[in-house]
Amino acid sequence: MNMSTTTQWKKGFLYEIATVVGGYAFRGEDFGSEGTAVIKIKDIQPPYVDIQNAERIDQQKYNQQKIEKFKLSKGDCLVAMTGATIGKVGKISYDEVSYLNQRVAKVAEKRGVADKNFVYYAVLGSDFQRYVNTTSSGSSAQQNISADDIGRFPIVYPIDIKDQCTIAQVLISLDKKIELLRKQNETLEEMARAIFNAWFVEFNFPDKDGKPYKASGGKMVDSEFGEIPEEWRVGTLAELIDQLSERIGSDEQSKYTVMSAVNTGQLVPSSEYFTKQVFSKSISKYIKIHQGDFAYNPARINIGSIGRLRELILGAVSPVYVAFRAKEGAGAFVDFLIQTAKMKKHIELYANGSVRQTLDYDGFGAFSFAVPTENILKEFDKITASLRNIFERKEAQIENLRTVRDLLLPKLMSGEVRVNT
Repeated sequence: MNMSTTTQWKKGFLYEIATVVGGYAFRGEDFGSEGTAVIKIKDIQPPYVDIQNAERIDQQKYNQQKIEKFKLSKGDCLVAMTGATIGKVGKISYDEVSYLNQRVAKVAEKRGVADKNFVYYAVLGSDFQRYVNTTSSGSSAQQNISADDIGRFPIVYPIDIKDQCTIAQVLISLDKKIELLRKQNETLEEMARAIFNAWFVEFNFPDKDGKPYKASGGKMVDSEFGEIPEEWRVGTLAELIDQLSERIGSDEQSKYTVMSAVNTGQLVPSSEYFTKQVFSKSISKYIKIHQGDFAYNPARINIGSIGRLRELILGAVSPVYVAFRAKEGAGAFVDFLIQTAKMKKHIELYANGSVRQTLDYDGFGAFSFAVPTENILKEFDKITASLRNIFERKEAQIENLRTVRDLLLPKLMSGEVRVNT
C-alpha cells in the first residue's frame, strides 16, 4: 500500500470531530407495532442497525420540534450506552425515518471538520471497545457510559477531510464486498427455505413422475398434524436431537472459546452461526459444544434465538442456553427444519408462561412436524447440498475479508499505514 508523507495528523479526542447525542425517553406505553420505528439497544446488530423488529410509536403524540434532534437517517452511527453489550456499534443502512431511544448514542461528524465514514470507523475498532469497558461505571451486567465520556475517546486523525475520506474508502470497499457476499448468502438461504416449504410444508415434493406430489393429486391421509402424504408420519424434534449438558472442567477452561447464539429477539436461521462473546472470566459451568452443535436462548425477549457452531473449535455456551446435537443421520433435516418460519408458531404453542415465557428442552423437543420417508429426505439433502457448499465457501470469504479489515482498521485509523490520496 502506498504511503503518503504529506498528510498532517493530530492527536485529540472524538468530540473534536464528532458530536455525541444521547437518545430521547419515549414513553413506554406508546410503543407498539405501528408507526415510526424507535431504535433501541437490541436493534443494534453490529455492524448495522436492524429495523425489522424495532418497536414503533405514533410520532404525532410528541412535540415535533422537541424530537427533531433525535431523528435518524441513513449512514448514522449508533453506540449502545448501557448493559452487557455496552459499546457495540451499528450503522444505519435503511432509508426509513426512525428515532433514537434513550441509552443509545448517535455519533455524528462535525460538518466541515470530519468525514462521516471516518467517524464511524473511529468507533468501530477494538480500541473504542476497550475504552468503553474501562471508562464505564456500574456493575458488569449494567455498565453505563455517558455521551460526554464517549466524546472523550482519544483518537488521532488527519486534519484534511479529503485524507479522512481516502482512509474510509479503503475500509468501505472491504465492507461492500462483505455485504455483497452476505446478501448472496441470504439468497441461498431463501432458496433453501423455499425448497423446504414446498417439500415439507406444502407437500409438493417430486412424485415418481417428477410432478409436485400434493398438487398432482398425491394421496394424503389424516393425522394429528392434519393431512400428510401417505407413508409419512408425525414426529417430534426430540426424535432427531440430543440435549448437551457436559460442563467444562476448571482445569480445561483455556481450551474453550465462549460463544453466543445470534441475538435478534426472534428465531434466526440455523445457518446464522454463533458470534464470539466472552461472558465471564470463569467458564467452569459452561456447556461444551462442538462443530455442528446448536444452542438457543430459552427465555425472555430473545426466546428461541438460535445458532449453530460452524467452526472446528472447542466451544462453550453459557448455562442460560439450551444446547443440543442432531442425532446421526438427522443433521441435514434438523438444519433446514430450524430455518423455517414455523418455529415462531411452535414457540407460541410450547413455551411456558405469559409475561416471561420460557422454552425448555422438553418444550423444544415437543415441536411436531410431518416426517418424510427416507428416500424423500435423501433427495432433499442431495438437492440442497450444493447450496450449503456454496454458502460455506462464501462464509469463508466473508471471514477472510473481515480479518483483513480488522487488521487494517487500527493501522489506518492510527496513521501507522497511510494511503496515497
